[in-house]
Amino acid sequence: MFVAENLAPAELKKLRNKQRKARRKAELERQQAAQAQEKREQHNKSRQQGDAEPDAPQQDELVPEKLARVGTYLPAYKRI
Repeated sequence: MFVAENLAPAELKKLRNKQRKARRKAELERQQAAQAQEKREQHNKSRQQGDAEPDAPQQDELVPEKLARVGTYLPAYKRI
């Protein structure tokens, strides 16, 4: 940038403050980008786990006693 020897002390101080502020801003942006990336990965990971098999029946839904009761509904169906 500028040659530090040619600047007045006040200008040199301003320049250093601007550089320090730019470094802080860049570091903050990197941290925010990393957090956003991690959040997206967590969201995608949880979405994949939730959507693994959405059509798969639950184990308690396939109880033989529940499936065997179909015969009790047939007479009611015939009346309609």
